[in-house]
Amino acid sequence: MDGRAFWQRLALPILLVGGLGLMAWSAPLKACTFCGDTLRSRATWRQQMAQAAWVFYGTLANPRYDPMREQGTTEFRVQEVLKGEAAVLPPGQLLLPVYLPVIGNATPREYVVLGQRRGQNWEVTGGFPANAATVEYLKKLLRLPAEDVTGRCAFFLQYLDHPEAAVALDAFVELGRTSDADLYRAALQGAFTPQRLRQLLQSSQLPDERRGVLAFLLGLCGEVPGDAEFLYHQWRRRTMTSPPVSTENTPAFMPSSGDSNAALSGLLTGLILLDPPLGWRQAEETLRATDSSFRQRWAVVETLRFLQSFRPPPLPTETDAKKRESAGVRRDHRRDILRCCQLLIQQGDLADQTIEDLRRWGWWDLTAEILAHFEHPTHQAPIVRRAIVRYALTAPGPQAREFIERLRQREPELVRSVEQFLRQWEPADNGSRR
Repeated sequence: MDGRAFWQRLALPILLVGGLGLMAWSAPLKACTFCGDTLRSRATWRQQMAQAAWVFYGTLANPRYDPMREQGTTEFRVQEVLKGEAAVLPPGQLLLPVYLPVIGNATPREYVVLGQRRGQNWEVTGGFPANAATVEYLKKLLRLPAEDVTGRCAFFLQYLDHPEAAVALDAFVELGRTSDADLYRAALQGAFTPQRLRQLLQSSQLPDERRGVLAFLLGLCGEVPGDAEFLYHQWRRRTMTSPPVSTENTPAFMPSSGDSNAALSGLLTGLILLDPPLGWRQAEETLRATDSSFRQRWAVVETLRFLQSFRPPPLPTETDAKKRESAGVRRDHRRDILRCCQLLIQQGDLADQTIEDLRRWGWWDLTAEILAHFEHPTHQAPIVRRAIVRYALTAPGPQAREFIERLRQREPELVRSVEQFLRQWEPADNGSRR
């Protein structure tokens, strides 16, 4: 049972030696693009401890349960104070108003409890299971400078394959919750080493949800051709129906039908950042192949969205600028993105997403092709037709205007409903660009 489950079991506010209260903490909004939503919303131990005035490490004992009230208590015996006021004598024991049966391995005996002290009262704000390895990690976390993003990234990279699964997960969540721009800066300042990233990516024990972030990092700090070839084999083995024969440079894992979108898009993005011609060729081949799965093609869509929006932050030195260019991190992938969008527009199951992306970006290069697909048999789903009409209502120029005028004569209700939708949901400063 993890720490979140521990505290979710509390039906009443926590009561500790006469004090009561429960404090929630908020998480930062920015996170790495290639980290799944579940991990983005997970609070890290460092965040939790930052919100607590006191952090205790100790053991659970003497759980008691009252079946009449369906409530219970468990003693928490403090062994060590990881964080707290030096001049204040901490308690030796706290009484948790929750029943946590310490039976074998069902409930970990060792815990970390987070709390506040208000006058003579102690209030709990959170807690999670923790053993000696976890405590050692927590002590180092507490000493990390808050403003040193590069140092933090380098620190967490060391723990991504820690034997203690909870420690490895927390270290990854810390990286996953770091913004793309901060990861970019940290990569250029030497926080990540290609050899270490390749080692992690080759591990058969690496959870798939973590693969995309690591591949993106390798794309930021790796070298050509070695690391580009490595990511190429990673991508091919996960997208080919019949994977290539294993070689010295080929990763050890086999294709999986359960690869996450974030993992596949992170691999493709990392490859494009390292070797743009090779990476974009893989993207186009995936979209052209008749046997590409929806998941694989959707990974290309997510890659396009990232590369269209990602703007590498300014680099402070000429040395950094040269390193950026050697890694293939470019500011403008427009032509390559448009070529992939042209292929996606032809696919009825992804056309609406692509057309809407182009509309939001204000990219009108493919207007003629988009409008031409309005009558195509594969594009007759209402969601696709409405996407084309939205695009035409927003796009500048006579071609889009004439399309709407003709359609208004044939299907006035369709045009009216889409216009109403745009008026209702589009921001005031994002109206028609005509």
